[in-house]
Amino acid sequence: MKKRLRRAVHRIRRRIDRALEPFRTYRREVTHPRANVPLVGRLSLIRDFVPWVQSQGASALENARPWITFEAARILERRLPRSARVFEYGSGGSTLFFGRRGDRVVSVEHDPSWFVEVQAALTGFPGVEVVLAVPRPPKNEAEAAFASATADFKGQTFIDYVTVVDGYPKHAFDLLVVDGRARPSAFFRAEPKVRLGGLVVLDDSERSGYQTVVEAARAAGWTEHGSLGPKPFTQWFARTTVWTKARDLNE
Repeated sequence: MKKRLRRAVHRIRRRIDRALEPFRTYRREVTHPRANVPLVGRLSLIRDFVPWVQSQGASALENARPWITFEAARILERRLPRSARVFEYGSGGSTLFFGRRGDRVVSVEHDPSWFVEVQAALTGFPGVEVVLAVPRPPKNEAEAAFASATADFKGQTFIDYVTVVDGYPKHAFDLLVVDGRARPSAFFRAEPKVRLGGLVVLDDSERSGYQTVVEAARAAGWTEHGSLGPKPFTQWFARTTVWTKARDLNE
């Protein structure tokens, strides 16, 4: 009898622990922010908690939600005009999100399996084009510079992926989303294609490997928004920076 009671109590405790774990994780992220990275305000932390919990273990593609911070998604909904011209590196929930708004979207994807899944989800979205550009071994040092920091792609170049944007004229897009591979290379290659006054998004902008991008945008006087905060489908807080482009970087 005592053993059965102990087992029952143990099962109840485990269930309680599982139920409380999201609260503990959220609290830990709120109370231990990253050094030199501003945290979103209290109102955002309160309003985003429930959708953050609900998103854990869910699919960005099935939810048609951008895999960026809740704060950044609200900025885009507020600032981006309807039927905007969007170029994004990294397809998925964001592709559906923009497509459902009626935006014209060009999305570049490096993973063939994921490309098939996204294409299947985009049936009935004539304004959306997903381009598959897989990494490959570089032919020379110049191609090798278009690299991803992820160990899985060591010895591979993303030049074909990054340069898809070359086929479009200067200032052709209202929004650039950099949320895929080889992000610094993608940012600097595609930035001239965004119109003045357009928006440029860099996800996970708190990472040390992306600081050249952040510094370049700030040096150009771009208006910057975005703080460290909850991000759907992810346990840990991140920073998605949204810039309003004031001028071309190469001026």
